[in-house]
Amino acid sequence: MGMTVEFYSADSQALVALFAAGVISEEENEDSFFEQLKAYPVASFSLHLHMEDLDHLCQSLSKQHSLIPPVFRDILVEQVWDDGPLITESLTLLSDHFTRMMAELSERAMENAAQDWTAPFSLLGPLQQTPAYQALWQLQEVAQDAIDQKRSLILHLAGHPLF
Repeated sequence: MGMTVEFYSADSQALVALFAAGVISEEENEDSFFEQLKAYPVASFSLHLHMEDLDHLCQSLSKQHSLIPPVFRDILVEQVWDDGPLITESLTLLSDHFTRMMAELSERAMENAAQDWTAPFSLLGPLQQTPAYQALWQLQEVAQDAIDQKRSLILHLAGHPLF
């Protein structure tokens, strides 16, 4: 089973408080939780990815900007929240360096990274219309928002026991 991966531009304390409150009162306030979550810019990689896919993403980005680490774990700074003992859901701060480098990639570099990263996937239709391609562009927009708004780029993982 793969992971659901989302990247948020947010104040980490505010996002942690929202997720923590959502877990505590999951059934009562599910609609409220999702409404509040919509306020945050997000890049949704809901493609049921595996760790290897995230490493390959970093390798594709690293080919375009040598200062981006080629290993996904190298951009993780600190896990700031998880949903309990099984840890099937978590929030992790990403490095400011990665956020800056991601936001600064040129359009051509993004196109090249997208082509390289999506090459192993079975894509239906033109590359520009695939969820993987669109998610990568969303990630750049969310990284730019984090820079502009002086927020953190935060990784939300779901479906990853003992990540």
